[in-house]
Amino acid sequence: SDTATITDSNFLSNSASNRGGGVLVNAGTVTINDSVFSANIGGDGAGIYSVADAFINHTTFNGNRASLRGGGLMGEDGNVKVDGSTFSNNYAEFSGGAGIVLDPGKMNFTNSTFTGNMAAQYKGGALFLDALGSILVNDTFLKNSAALNGGSIYIYESDLATIIENVIVAQSTPENCFLGLNFNSLVWPSNNLSDDATCDGFTHVKSLVPPKPLNLGPLADNGGSTKTLAVNSPSPALDNASAACFNPLTSGGGGGVDQRGFTRSINALGAVNFPQVGDCDTGAFEAGGVVRTLQFMFPSSSVANGSSMPINIPLKLNSVQAQAQVVTGYVWVSGGTAVVGQDYAPFGVQAVTITPGMTTTNATIMPLNPSASSDKTIILSFATQHGPGFSGAARLGTQLTHTVTLKANGAPNRNYYTTNTPTLTWNRVSQAFRYEIQAAGNSLFADAIVYDAGNNLLFMWPVALPNGPYYWRVRACTGAAESSCGAWSAYDTFTVFVS
Repeated sequence: SDTATITDSNFLSNSASNRGGGVLVNAGTVTINDSVFSANIGGDGAGIYSVADAFINHTTFNGNRASLRGGGLMGEDGNVKVDGSTFSNNYAEFSGGAGIVLDPGKMNFTNSTFTGNMAAQYKGGALFLDALGSILVNDTFLKNSAALNGGSIYIYESDLATIIENVIVAQSTPENCFLGLNFNSLVWPSNNLSDDATCDGFTHVKSLVPPKPLNLGPLADNGGSTKTLAVNSPSPALDNASAACFNPLTSGGGGGVDQRGFTRSINALGAVNFPQVGDCDTGAFEAGGVVRTLQFMFPSSSVANGSSMPINIPLKLNSVQAQAQVVTGYVWVSGGTAVVGQDYAPFGVQAVTITPGMTTTNATIMPLNPSASSDKTIILSFATQHGPGFSGAARLGTQLTHTVTLKANGAPNRNYYTTNTPTLTWNRVSQAFRYEIQAAGNSLFADAIVYDAGNNLLFMWPVALPNGPYYWRVRACTGAAESSCGAWSAYDTFTVFVS
């Protein structure tokens, strides 16, 4: 079937009289990464209306308005998977699901935030589920509202089990959750938290002794590509989650990261209600989490002296936690004075991967001209398949370009003397085994005299020179053979004048 991928895109203030104010998907499969749907208007599915399979990652749905159902997203018949996304301030006028409607189909929600969504005249302020089975893992619902039932979550019917794990639901109007009469079964572990008693099987935090407020912060930029609700201390959400928080996304887990891509903890040794390295937190936000960033290891540049050996440019995955996923990025030449095919081998686009247990990898350049007579630069750029950010656990760091300077071989600096036995000096060239001096009475170096200066950085003229102008230059050699010598440096002059 047909597939479409939408990445790093904005759908703003679009409208449709019927379905799909932002995007309408009527067949195949659509994947949406790192995008924004805002202020779109439609009948059903003001942001997105899909009757196909939809996979939505790290995307914001804000302020979309449906005259019927699904202010942010409506899925009908297909399977919908949402990860690392935020649904905020969406509105459904005459029916339910200001955030999302699923009718019918299967839906997975992981590491996502729902806040400020409103079903003005019906049910399910954030979610209205009439589904074949749904999975909610590590999600946060706050201050959603509906006119009738299920301010945050309304489950009308479910032919298969609905699994809800590590979820927070709070401050909804008229209540947090509502279950219809026609559902198959619920799997709701005790790691879910609610601030009222309407979410059957959730821990009712106000009934704890003493009562413990969830202590959620406002919707804000807390890092990552979407806004989140921070969990502040103290909170019963801290260190409360089950092991599902680090199960793979493909298995209905949280993937080991929170909504921002920050690493979650991966054991269950800590005490509830206190932040610490150890346990996952309930909801979409991990307090004290660390973002994994992939970037060039060196600050901005490096120098490679004249050589035909491969040049490895390290990239690093910056994390204090164990890495559980393969991380992939791409490196290419984006500028510089070096010429491909002349100064370095064709580079193309190199895929670089870091596998679990590793923290570094290399992009490799193969120089071709170790005898270059002048410095050349190669500017490398790094990105992921999704441009400014991963759709998975790791994010781009700040160091996304790197300049490699290929130093000229045999072009050191010189000093100048005006005696009849001048001593010529130069700076060291890396990897030089010996140096050769060439001198002549003209700039074309016709009838030039060549001296082997060994591995010294100075050469005293062996005989007294007559008065007059002289031209000289130097080159570095990596071995004893003539073929190991680089290009001659630009010439300089000295004058012999003995009065």
